[in-house]
Amino acid sequence: SIRTGSDPISPIRSVQMDPVQTISLPLLAPRGFHAGKVDATGRIKLPAPFTKYLAKMENMDLFMTECRGKARIFTNGSWHKLVALVDDAPDQQDVFTALAESIGGDIEIDPQGRITIPQKLRAELKLEDQAVQLRFHEDVITFWTIADYEAMQARNAPAKSGVEEELLRRGTKLR
Repeated sequence: SIRTGSDPISPIRSVQMDPVQTISLPLLAPRGFHAGKVDATGRIKLPAPFTKYLAKMENMDLFMTECRGKARIFTNGSWHKLVALVDDAPDQQDVFTALAESIGGDIEIDPQGRITIPQKLRAELKLEDQAVQLRFHEDVITFWTIADYEAMQARNAPAKSGVEEELLRRGTKLR
């Protein structure tokens, strides 16, 4: 509190201050592709923005498996959300989860920020001793092999100017 002049000992008297209001912002996942290297034993150090983000999550449940040809780490309940999409088809759900669990599993981040890719998963996707690009999108960390990453870039490059023109049409001031 601030003091002002009515105190006989001090020429300052107490004034109540309003507390500072804080605005709660949503926790945003890291953006961009980040380079990484899976070592010969299947370990990879996650990029610092990923580990900082994951440390702030309430639920540190990490499940890693293959989905659509890529290794993926499902975070923040995203595995349960994906599986729930086929709640109305229990036979399909059982097949999907059994196959995912047969090569994947729960993982943990060690104190150095590394994870170990489940052995069957890294063998199936040939990830041992490989450079990869990692992308954190919609609560899922996706591992892109260099070949897949370069193919995606080549596929998307021709469309970039069209998207930028559409953004201009829709009101962006970026020129």
